[in-house]
This record gives sequence, structure tokens and C-alpha cells, in this order.
Amino acid sequence: EAPPPSQKAGAGLPRGKAPRRSSADAGGPSAASVQKAASRALRSDVWRKGLGMNLDGICSLGLLSFMDSLPPNIRKLSLNLRAAKLSDDDVKQFADKLPKKLEAVSLDMSNCSEVTDEGISAITRRLDFDATVVQVRMVNTKVSEATQSWYNVQKKVRERRERAATKIQAAFRAAVVRRHFRELLPQAAKRRAAEE
Repeated sequence: EAPPPSQKAGAGLPRGKAPRRSSADAGGPSAASVQKAASRALRSDVWRKGLGMNLDGICSLGLLSFMDSLPPNIRKLSLNLRAAKLSDDDVKQFADKLPKKLEAVSLDMSNCSEVTDEGISAITRRLDFDATVVQVRMVNTKVSEATQSWYNVQKKVRERRERAATKIQAAFRAAVVRRHFRELLPQAAKRRAAEE
């Protein structure tokens, strides 16, 4: 016996339109099981040292869940959090989950319209600016100009340090090369004299 018209698949839909089926209806994995599998895979990736993710518009729960899934040996983290639905409390929780051994962090928090100095200060307290390269973009947020300027100054200070370190390394290499040649030249002259 055929089911009544109201119970037929696609009943009430325009002619030629099939009802949408979820992956669970089709026997495929659910979104929750895919999320758990991805989280497990990230956490177990002990070889990964750097990670960049585009998380535009993510909600606080999604961001915190992602942070719980970070690979254990991550050293460089780049997150695009543009227009994320985050409050200062969310940013504080996010900052608490930042790994302590990070060497570089790049965060784009542009258009996170509820984020203020209070939330950003949690990131500042968590990270060691001497050991970590930090870049935070905060356009169209409620973060004050003074705080944004402070981050820009820190970036310039870091760039100056890097340039100075590069110059020191270059000078050291040149000194080593000069010393090496000073030691080799007399030896080469002695060998030439011995051959003649």
C-alpha cells in the first residue's frame, strides 16, 4: 500500500525538486564525527611546526574547540579571524590556549567589532615579545589607537633587532672567513715554496 501523499518523499516541494538529505540520512558521517576526526588528526600531528588557518567569521565555541586541537609541537601559528564573533572574554580564553613555546604568531582580527583593549591585553600578557614574533591586525575593532600603535612599535623594534642580528651574523661570518684565509695563506705559500 502506498503512503499517503503527505508522507511521500518530496511532498510539498515544487515539481522536480527532491528533498535535501543530510550525510547522516545517506549513511555518511555526521558533521560532529568529521569535526572530532579532524580534531584528533590535528592533535596527533606531532611533526607539524607551523599552521595557518582561515577562520573568517568563526564563533567563540568553534575557535576554542580549534585551539584545543592544536598540534602539540606547534611553533608558528597564523590565524585569519576576520569578522569572528568574539567578545573580550572569548579573546581571553583564546589567549589562555595559545601554546607557550610559540616562535611566531600572526593574528588578523580585523572587523572583530566587539574586541577592545581588554581582550587584546590578554594576548599581550600571554606572549613573550622577546622570544615570539607577534603580529596582530586590529582594523575596525574597538581597540584603541594607543594599543594598536604599541603593537606596531613592537613590530618595528623586532624588525630592527632582526636587522641588527643579521648584520652581526654577517660580520661574524666575514671575520671567520678572514681568519680562515689568514691561516691558509701562509700554509699555501709554504707548500708552493716546498714544491719549487
